Amino acid sequence: MADHHISYCVTWSPACSHPMWRPVLSRLEAILGQGQLDFSQVANRIRLARIGKRRKNPAHFSAVSRALLERQQLQVRHYSREHDTHSDRTLSPQRLIFYRNNWYLEAWCHARKALRRFSVDALESVELLTAKAKEVPVKQLDVAFSSAYGIYGGTGDKRPCCGSRQLRPVGWPTRSGIRIRSAG
Repeated sequence: MADHHISYCVTWSPACSHPMWRPVLSRLEAILGQGQLDFSQVANRIRLARIGKRRKNPAHFSAVSRALLERQQLQVRHYSREHDTHSDRTLSPQRLIFYRNNWYLEAWCHARKALRRFSVDALESVELLTAKAKEVPVKQLDVAFSSAYGIYGGTGDKRPCCGSRQLRPVGWPTRSGIRIRSAG
């Protein structure tokens, strides 16, 4: 794929210049080529809105992905936005979910002895362990997490939590008018 085609994607998102996007861009170029369409029109006709995307550490995402695929445990330091606390956890990663511009790790938490969901951007440190991950059946994951996404996600025993400390790390568009007061 020609490098000038990547430049069109960069107008959507600087992340598109990452090598992992090359197969997607190649496929898009092939589809457009079938109809004799000009790839340069992609940037003019297709836009990716990244409202609400939280900033994350790429090294953490890489370690989480590796542990998930190699079936190894992780040691993480997690920040809870709801309680404004930090905790150290040993996790057995089960699935990665991309939902509303953010990545979530569904994992077995060895400290809580239960399945938990972690926003990848809330992981402050991530260490790959040599211990094998605990295997949880897919059906059990589906039952635990099937209603866990959306504003009213979960089992109904908790209300949605929203506060300024949760909004601060979100990558808001510069013209959104969103302002977070320093007092929270």
